[in-house]
Amino acid sequence: MENKDIKEIISLFDFSKGKYNREKIFSEVLILEINFINAFMLGKEKSLKDFNKIIKNYTLEEQKQIIVILLQLAQLYDKYYGQYEDILGNIFNQLNIENKNISQFFTPTHISNLITKIVEIDENKISKKGFLTLYEPACGSGGMILSYAKTLKEKGYNPSNVLYVEAWDIDILCTYMTFLQLAMYDIPAKVVNGNTLTLKENFVLYTPQYFLGGWNFKERKLYDIE
Repeated sequence: MENKDIKEIISLFDFSKGKYNREKIFSEVLILEINFINAFMLGKEKSLKDFNKIIKNYTLEEQKQIIVILLQLAQLYDKYYGQYEDILGNIFNQLNIENKNISQFFTPTHISNLITKIVEIDENKISKKGFLTLYEPACGSGGMILSYAKTLKEKGYNPSNVLYVEAWDIDILCTYMTFLQLAMYDIPAKVVNGNTLTLKENFVLYTPQYFLGGWNFKERKLYDIE
């Protein structure tokens, strides 16, 4: 991924000239994008109302700048579609808004790529069941999942068809980032904001491909143990 692409979008987050901090803008951009996806891809009317409720808190000029950020993000995912680049993770890291209270650290992309190349992909299971399941208990921005999807593609598989993901994170921004990235790359997934140690779920988000691809318990045995 070209660094200039990230730098261009990073510069857009300073539109308020200190009126809002970068973390607030980043968080609300993610929420707006989630509501947009839920409203126009999944037909959730409440999500459209939530989108309008948030955007109205900004001045008209600020709204225009936020729309520019949303459009730039969409263009980046279109540019890198199928390459599974960790776009939001890169933006998040360069904005320097990580949660220091929980010692938050994201695995660098080159390390994630190396790990997923070492992990053996069970092609026999793909042949037998038609898909693999991937569980990520501390997903961050979803970078490790994207590296796994990239490895699958290199082996000739379409992750949208052969990969089902369940991802968890206790941090709300991480939950949002992982959901959006998997949604933008058309990966079927259940993304949970919650504690993987206690298995307490705060809320759950499903990517559009989860529904469009028929990823449900009645049609597929997602968690069978062999």
